[in-house]
Formats: sequence, C-alpha cells, structure tokens
Amino acid sequence: MPPDFTPRRCAWLARAFLLTACLLLPVHALFAQAARRTFDVPAGDAASTLPKAAQQAGAEIVFPANVVVGVKTPALKGEYSVAAAFELLLAGSDLVAIIDPATGAVAIQRKESKPKKAVVPESRGASRAPQTPDSADASTVVLDQYVVSGTTLSLRRAIAEKRGEEVIADVISADEIGSIPDFGLGEALERLPGVSMIINNGRGESQFATLRGLNSDYNSIYIDGMHLPSTEASRRNVSLDIIPSSLAKGISYYKTYTPDTGGDAIGGVVNLRTRSAFDNSGFYLSARGNYGYYENRRNFKRFTPSGQFELTTSDIFGKRDQHGLVVSASIFRRDSSTILASTDTFTFWDATGAQYSTAIGNSTGATPVPSRRSWYSYDNVRARYGLFAKYEYRPISTATLHVTSGFFQHTNDEQRIFNTLIRNTGTAGKPAITGPTTGIVNSANAEVNRYDYFQDRRIMYGEIGFKAEPSPDREFSAAVNYGVGNYRQDADDDIFRASNSASLAYTFQTNFGAPVQFTPLNPAYYYNPANYRHYEHAWYDYESNEQVISLDSHYGYNATPDARGWGYKGGASYRFMDRTYDYRITRYRPTAKTLTLADALDARTIYPYSDPDTYLLNVDMDKARKMFAANPSLYPLYSGNLGDNLEADYDLTEGVASAYAMGSYRTDRFVGLAGVRWEQTRLETGSWATKSSDAGTYYVWEKQRSHYDSVLPSINLSYNVTNKLRLRAAASRSISRPAFGDLASRTVVNDQSSDGYITISKGNPDLKPRESDNFDLSAEWYFSKDSMISAAVCRKNVSNEIVSVTSKSAATVDGVDVITSTTTPRNLDDARIDGLELGFTDTKLDFLPRALRGFGIGANVTWLNIDTSTIEMDDGTRRKLPSLLESCKYTLNITLMYEYKRWSAQVSYKHTDPMLWAIDTSDAFEDRFYRANDVYDAQIRYRFNRRWSFTLQAKNLTNNRPTRVLGYNQEYNREELDNGRSWFIGATYSFR
Repeated sequence: MPPDFTPRRCAWLARAFLLTACLLLPVHALFAQAARRTFDVPAGDAASTLPKAAQQAGAEIVFPANVVVGVKTPALKGEYSVAAAFELLLAGSDLVAIIDPATGAVAIQRKESKPKKAVVPESRGASRAPQTPDSADASTVVLDQYVVSGTTLSLRRAIAEKRGEEVIADVISADEIGSIPDFGLGEALERLPGVSMIINNGRGESQFATLRGLNSDYNSIYIDGMHLPSTEASRRNVSLDIIPSSLAKGISYYKTYTPDTGGDAIGGVVNLRTRSAFDNSGFYLSARGNYGYYENRRNFKRFTPSGQFELTTSDIFGKRDQHGLVVSASIFRRDSSTILASTDTFTFWDATGAQYSTAIGNSTGATPVPSRRSWYSYDNVRARYGLFAKYEYRPISTATLHVTSGFFQHTNDEQRIFNTLIRNTGTAGKPAITGPTTGIVNSANAEVNRYDYFQDRRIMYGEIGFKAEPSPDREFSAAVNYGVGNYRQDADDDIFRASNSASLAYTFQTNFGAPVQFTPLNPAYYYNPANYRHYEHAWYDYESNEQVISLDSHYGYNATPDARGWGYKGGASYRFMDRTYDYRITRYRPTAKTLTLADALDARTIYPYSDPDTYLLNVDMDKARKMFAANPSLYPLYSGNLGDNLEADYDLTEGVASAYAMGSYRTDRFVGLAGVRWEQTRLETGSWATKSSDAGTYYVWEKQRSHYDSVLPSINLSYNVTNKLRLRAAASRSISRPAFGDLASRTVVNDQSSDGYITISKGNPDLKPRESDNFDLSAEWYFSKDSMISAAVCRKNVSNEIVSVTSKSAATVDGVDVITSTTTPRNLDDARIDGLELGFTDTKLDFLPRALRGFGIGANVTWLNIDTSTIEMDDGTRRKLPSLLESCKYTLNITLMYEYKRWSAQVSYKHTDPMLWAIDTSDAFEDRFYRANDVYDAQIRYRFNRRWSFTLQAKNLTNNRPTRVLGYNQEYNREELDNGRSWFIGATYSFR
C-alpha cells in the first residue's frame, strides 16, 4: 500500500530530495571528467602510437602484430574520450577499436571481424582477491568440460569468493543457471556456519536468522549494501521468507567488520548481492519452475496448485555496450495446512490432591497437571512475489551509474480454527490424581474460535548511485536510497464459549516429549455446539509502516583490494527511519445466551495428527456474520474498544549520522585494514498514555527523546602463509539497537479474565543499545579449487544485554481468580560468547575408487559456549540465564552430493540445538525453548543439455515438527507444529 505521507514525513522527504540533488548534481561533471583524457600522440606507425595512446588513456591494449603492419596514424592532441581518441587514430584504416565496457581494455582488429565480448566476473570476492602465484583460480571457476554443475558448481564458486574476501566471511553462490536452489533467503542462509533460524509458527517457514548466538534483531540484512526496512510490527529485522533467493548471484555473511560496512550488527551482516547485466557478454535468460505438493492439504477450501516460477533476463546494449539492464521476477505459492498442538503451562500435585506452591518438575514424583489444551488448525495459502530491476550505465570502464529498484511481497490468506479446553481454576476444578502422569479434572470451560485473516508484508525500495575512478589509484562512490517496509493484517473473529461445568470434565495424560492428551468424559456435551454461546464478534486490523532514507558517500586512495602498499578510505552517511504502528479493533459482545455455535456450525471436522479420538469443532464464518447481521440489538459494542485501539499504537523516528576513516596496507601475501567509525543516534518515540481525573480516564499522546554516540574501532588482518593457507585475525566493537516494539513507551493489555488470565506487554524507551567487543581468528586451507577446510574461533564480550522477561502474579477480577502475566524488556549485565566453527568442502572426492569419484561433501559445525547474564527474579533472588534469547549452542549442516554424467543428486541434513525462546522471572520452569530440530531434504537433477535440466525435490523427509518446550529439563511440550512433507518437480532453462 502507498506510504502515509504526513507533513512530518514530507518534510523529511524534502530534505532528502535536496540532499540527493546535492549529491547527484556532480555526477555528470564527474563522468565527463572521467570520460575525457588528455592525449598527446605524434603521428607514426600504429605499432608504436596505439600503445602510447592506450597508456595515456590508462587502458590495456591488445592487437596481433600483423594486423597493424603498415598502418599509419595521425597526430592526436587534446582532450577526448577513449572511444573518440581511437576512432580518430584509426580513421581511414580498416581497423576498429573494441572497448570492453567492464574493464576498459582496448582490442584492435579488422572491421570485418566481430570479436566475442569478454566476460568479466563481478563478484565482490573475486574483485577483492589479492593474487598469489597460484591463486588465479580464486576468482575464476573453470568448468570441467561441462560436467560440473548445480550444487557442485555453487560450492566451488562459494569457495572462490570466500577465499577472496578480506574479512572473515562465508558465502553462498549461484550455480550455472544463476540460481540459488532455495525458496527464500531464510532457507538459503541455513546452510552457512553459525546460522540458525526462527520458524514462524503460523507459516512454518524460516523467518528470522540467529547469527553466532545473537537473535535476529541484532543483525543486519542488506541488498547490495542497502539496509532493508522492516516488515514486522515490533522487530527491527525483515522477515527473510519475504525475499526470494532467486534474485541473488551470491549471499555473503560477514562475521567481522570494516568501518565502511556499518557498526549496527553484533552477530553479523548478511548482504544479498544482486546480478549485473555485465556479468554476461550479451543477452542472458534463465528460468526455473516447479510444481509442489504438500502432504498437509487444506481442510475447508478447494485445493489449488503450489509451486514456484522464476525468470531472470539481462542484456548489454549501446554502441560500446555501455548500457546494461537486468530484470528478475519470481512467484512462490504454497497451498497447505498446519496443525499446532498447544499446552500453556502446568501445575504440580501430589497423590493426595494437594498442590505444590511452585513448579518442581517430574523428577520428584509429583504429577504435572496441564492447565489447558488447545488445538490450532491453519488453512492457508502463502504467496511470495518478487520483482527486481537494475539499470547500469558505463560510459567508460572507470565510471558507473546505477539505478536499482525492488518490490517484494509475502501474503498469507488464512483460516484459523482454535479449540481449547481449560481447567476451572476454582475449587470445582481441583484435579483428582490417578497416576504419575494422569488425572481427572471435574470442572472445565471450553472455547471454539474462528479467525479469517489476510496478512500482507511488503518491501519497496529504490536506489541511485554512482562509482568513479578519476585515476587508477582513486575511487569515489555515493548513493541515495529510499525504502518502505509495510505489514498489514485484516481479520474477522468469532468466539464461542462454554462456561465452567462438570459436564466438561476430562481426563488428561501428560506425555513427556509429545503433546498432552485430553479426553472429555462427556463427549456428547463437549461436542454439542448448542453449549457454546456466542461470546464475541469482531473485526480488527493492524499495520506497521516503516520508511527509510539513506545517503552515503565514500572516497578511497589506493584502497581497492588489488592495490599494493599504503592506502586510505573515508566516508559519511546518514539514515533516517520513520515508523508507525496502528492497531484498530471493533468488538461486539452479545449479552443474550440464545446465540450459539449451533446456528453457525460448519459440519466439517479436523482430526489432529496425535490424537485420533479428538476432532475440532469449526465455525462457519458466513453463518456467524449472518447471525450478527440479523440481531443488531443483541450485539452491543464492547466498552474496552477505545483502550484497545489506542494502547498498542506508537510511532518512532530514528536518525543515525555516521562517519568513518580507515587505513590499509596490502602486499601479495598480507592485508591489513584498520580504522574507526563514529555513529550518533537520535531517537524519538510516541505513544498513548492513560491518565485519570475526576471526569474519568482519558488518553494523552506523549513523546520521549534520547540520543547516544558510539565509537566503533576495528582491525582486520590476513596473511597467506603459503599459496593455499590463509590466516585471518580481527578485533572490533559493534552495537545492536533495541527492537522497535521494546523502545515504544506503550502498555498493551489483553484482558481475558473470563479465561483466567491477563497478559500485559510494556515497552521501555530507556533501553540502552547492546555493545560488544569482538575478537576473531580463522585459518583456511584451500587444497584445490574443489576443496577447502576452515576453522574459526570468536569471542564476544557483550554489555547491556537485552531480554524481554515475563513475571506472573495472582489477582481477582470481578470475583474470578486470574493470573496476570507482564512482559517487559530490560538491560541486563554482561554476557560472553565463545564460538568455534569448522567447515569442510570437497566437491570431488578424487581419492575414492573411480566409480565413487562423483561424490562430494559440504559440511560445517558451530559450537557456542555462552556465559550468560543474570536476572532478578520476582522474589528478589538472581539466577543465571540458561542461554541468550533465540540462540542455540550447536548447529550442524551436511550436504552429500553425487554427479554421474548428466545425473546429480544431493541429500542435506541440518541439526539445531535447543533454542531459548522466552524467559520467565516467576519460575525458571516457565522458560520456553525450541526443541532440537533435525531436518532432511533431498534433490535429484537430470541435465538434458546445456540449456535444460529437470529436478525432483523432497523437503522435510522425516516430517520434523518444530516444538516449543518448557520445564527445568525442557521435557514438557508446550507447542508442536505439524507442517508435513512436501515434494517438487520442476525444470530449469538457461540461455546466454
């Protein structure tokens, strides 16, 4: 949807426009100066005058000696473009000068010959590689007579790019059709060392990346160096499942930093590098499509196709091939369903029916009694759309102007069914213990919900930038970009409830490591829709909108990766972000008890995967709407609508001004980079505050402001011990700014007191940014172009650690006993992370017998030892946290490949250790974790010819179910998500 251009935003846009004009007005003059050279070449033989002209043009020249024999050239004196100069020199002859737009090299040959344009790779790793006597293959991937393809080629290119980096990094590279074979950026990142993913419960997809033990809010995601706006309601980071991996020619994960790359990431920086039209010598086209089948089909709507289609095309054009255009489009569609089994928490009772005052775990013989059992069914169609375009203009090899734009959208059309059975917390609901894990609850209440909603996440951005080299040892670049991140959700909601009753009594069975089972003792009553009265009919929608304007410029002297000796680089940037969050809800709560689910029942049922004796009641939304429309007098507006509409809203602006300076020293074996970055952050946040007077309660919009400065030094060293062994070391300081929702000074109350609980979420605008001193060492052995072994260790000393903590307290509301759960973000004391990462890649196991030499392997493993912060509990004691939020101590990725003639296959395995999800200050038992995950995927590929290939893929072969757990030993299932397996059959086409 279009941005909301308020007067404040218009003022900022006007300022940005003026700054952009000031930045780009010199571009034409700079290009003109760069495009014209001073020549003073006397008349003479072409064999001597052409090289002299090339020298004055600062370009290499190539020509066969016999071609210029006998050719005379006129005198040339004055300022000319390189193309015009050679055109004048060769006027009247049968020779022509061909200038490579990428390198500026000049080739002389006869007019009747049509040369083949050179292809110059533009990968960042290749351009930065300091060449050693046998490192030429670090920037060039050589195909073994067209046998190497697919994953093997992608890994080879990744090895080459990693080798060429001047910092500690890991890389994912595209294969020969220019694709990364994953369905989103999140899936692609999972293959890198030190990366684990947060799974979205509603969508079951890799959404946020945890890098080196730090949650996703404290890492940075870029496209071509541009900081992406967020698509979430409260987090800084973008949902990675919104970005297709298809538009990337490579993805780099930088684990150490230089001052020119920004300082707002402790875990790491992920940069998606898009394609350039100049990657190819002329017209290029690649297409990939597949048809998908998901094991878990939708329950209530007609099945529609799933699959993916991607198309990328590029070309270079103009008299000197000085123009380039690349366009990429993609669509991904998933039609499936998900079942979520949920148990909120447990209390503990002895055999006599006496309750323990605190949670004690299952080791003492106490019986764990689940408080409620819920089933969620998600029927949804998820779709991702991507469109990317880049225009480049290279009048000469030393100057480039680019205009880039992108649009990415992720939609989720979902029908969510929710059935829950809740123990009566009063005396009537006291459980009767029948065994170590079983019992009877004699009174309970129940609920049936139906949500129909549509989620829409979007990123739109554009950038204008240029880069010029006024001389071989000087480089200047500048860019301005504008991005919008938007998230909106619209929903209808109908809730039906059955009050506490002995007729809803049930038995329970606590299964350690599996969902809890509830069995109604009176199923005729439990499944009778007439017992569920209409509790609420509501519409709601909420929207977050973020706009980001960035301007940056850089100047370097002898500072390019291929330079030798001393150099320096400096620059400045400014980024302004404006974010709003608006929550809107209209609730109607009928007072009549005659309106029941019997009048709005959908007769179709859902049977959960782990409890075949249970089925879910379902609401027919059309019937519910008609029931509401037919009885307007029975549906008064809910009195809490005003507060609900205001309390969650906030806005936030953040301006970050920065400047840096760095020096460099390079030889054929050694690279040293050192410098410092300064950043000043100014923050303003606003929200509604509740006030009271004799006239009653009212709301006032309040603003809070803060600012802080950060000085961020860094040093990176690398040394080629031999031509194949490289050592690296780095030290740096970096920061991570708090999440937006944590900074907003708001209090959001979700009053479900009739259900026995109230949840309160509070912001904290006084949060300090997390700071970290980082130390890294790595060793990389490239024993062939196919193979690499790497080892890296890191230490991060983190201060001002930020966590959101939850405390619980008992209260009575309108005579009902309730539990109030309050969540607030806090700064804690210091933490330390020590990490070890090992990587091994060998795309061709030559030491095996001939029949097995087609095998290859790629593997990486990461161990983290986390010395965590301590936290104050509600009773005043302190405890050490079990981990950092959204971090895990061990990850493993293994890919086994095989190639034989036209066939190739791969099987991949990824393991993720338990990951802390939420922290509770009332009892450590309530801390929530993701259970360890083990996921297997497979692919078979047949290459029909140079252009066509066909694939068969299988994902989640063992039907791994992401699970959240709690308990002192994480033995109790809280939520388990069943997404099922999926299969894809597809074809790819490539033409160049």
